[in-house]
Amino acid sequence: MSYPLSASGALPIVRVKKRKRNVALVLLASALGLSLVGNVVAFSEIQRLNNAATKQELSIETIPQREPLTANAPTSDDAAPLRSFQEVYAGAIGSIVTIECGLSQGTGFSYDIPAPNGYLSVIVTNLHVVSRCASAGSPVYLSAESIGTVTGEVYGIDESYDLALVVTPVLLPVLMRGNDAEIGAQVVAIGSPFGLDGTLTQGVVSNLTDQDYQTDAAINPGSSGGPLLDLYGHVLGVNTARADGEGIGIARRIALLCEGLVVCASDG
Repeated sequence: MSYPLSASGALPIVRVKKRKRNVALVLLASALGLSLVGNVVAFSEIQRLNNAATKQELSIETIPQREPLTANAPTSDDAAPLRSFQEVYAGAIGSIVTIECGLSQGTGFSYDIPAPNGYLSVIVTNLHVVSRCASAGSPVYLSAESIGTVTGEVYGIDESYDLALVVTPVLLPVLMRGNDAEIGAQVVAIGSPFGLDGTLTQGVVSNLTDQDYQTDAAINPGSSGGPLLDLYGHVLGVNTARADGEGIGIARRIALLCEGLVVCASDG
């Protein structure tokens, strides 16, 4: 089962609360001239998606208040060799799961966050993938070739950034946070588009905002919640949406977890 497209062709995004958006990068892109017209159009599309998502209403019951978990600092790999796409995939696929919540299907990944007592893994995904289960207090189902199908529980949600944490008593290898990427860096997206588990797409970082990576790596319904990885195999962002245009995918920066869902260790 795949998460259906909205009328605009974008993956559904839930964002109930508003936060101020940094428009400095958009203004800068406008000032750079005609050579960046394509990127300016892309950022306009991102803003349109955000505005449309803000208007959506979803009743999410308050889930039990939990202590924020702790995530580790970004991993420095300045001296490490870059990996091939095949090597990145082989190193990451064991940490990635398909998530089902009622009729909603997406992706998640085990992240470098110590699990709370009684659980062994913390899965990062998008809120819109698990919102119905968060509201109802019902379990989600996680599946991967290495574990079969197991249950998980929505542990924390961030309505502003469309992010969520799911905990499970099954142990999965974790993915680690990468250092920030620049425009032009090669990236890999892994997810379950249209229910096709473990699908890899590759591309580059096309543009940046304070909240998002824009990429031309294909992101489709069912890819939501999967990792955007650098060529060290580390997480840059959470694949969240696609625009109507060709080759415009949006991934939430992984650092946004630190603004409410987890307490992040010092980068130093």
